[in-house]
Amino acid sequence: MRRVVSVLLPRWPTNRPRRKDHAAPPRDKPLVLAAMDEQRRIVASLDEAASALGLSRNRKALQVQPRDIYIPDLHIDTLKVKARNFR
Repeated sequence: MRRVVSVLLPRWPTNRPRRKDHAAPPRDKPLVLAAMDEQRRIVASLDEAASALGLSRNRKALQVQPRDIYIPDLHIDTLKVKARNFR
């Protein structure tokens, strides 16, 4: 019988660069990772500081809005994805 384990790590994409890259913003500064979806830039992941400012990943606010660039100390980075073929 096959067994499946499901793990939810919603903050993993924003925590990983902070652990590996010393040039990443500190934990108290908001960090948003954006990805391209056709012609628009969408919020792929955000950290706790960005959530506290009211940013979210719900369907209405999924796209990175022009007003987001005026949030002080907000760091918007591009999500880097490496595709893997699991079998």
